[in-house]
Amino acid sequence: MDSSTHKKVVVRQRQAGLVSGYLGTAALNAATEIEVLTPEGQALRLGTDQVAAIYFVADWSASAGLLASPPRRTANRLPGVWIRIHSRGRQTIEGLLASDLLEIAQGLWLSPLREDSEWQRAYVPRAAMEQVQIVEVVHSPRRRRQTEARHQIGLFGPEGEPAA
Repeated sequence: MDSSTHKKVVVRQRQAGLVSGYLGTAALNAATEIEVLTPEGQALRLGTDQVAAIYFVADWSASAGLLASPPRRTANRLPGVWIRIHSRGRQTIEGLLASDLLEIAQGLWLSPLREDSEWQRAYVPRAAMEQVQIVEVVHSPRRRRQTEARHQIGLFGPEGEPAA
């Protein structure tokens, strides 16, 4: 592994399940193969065609939550473009689009839908994507506007004449 920055990841494979380890992220967008260093010190090489998604996590114990169903629509969500990716392994991955949608040829970066998610960021390689759907655009909560202009100074009178 030649990169000096390695992040904790959980790799969801299309067929074999989950692999926990460290991953160098320097050339992830252009890679056709990734190398994951397991906690035991073993280096695993995986082709991006074998990977459904790469989840960046704070703790590997959160990997059980990655197999859970997507969150309900009533859950508190962060603002952004919510997308749903159907992978070739019949898995569904949902998140907020963190990269430009025009970069879909290399793969997509996702942010979690909620602040209390098990993962912090995810990468889905192009080889894993079968279908990408935009679910909705989640807006930030609107602030209430003041109904009265109490703080506004009256510059003009009722007929549009300057106030005396």
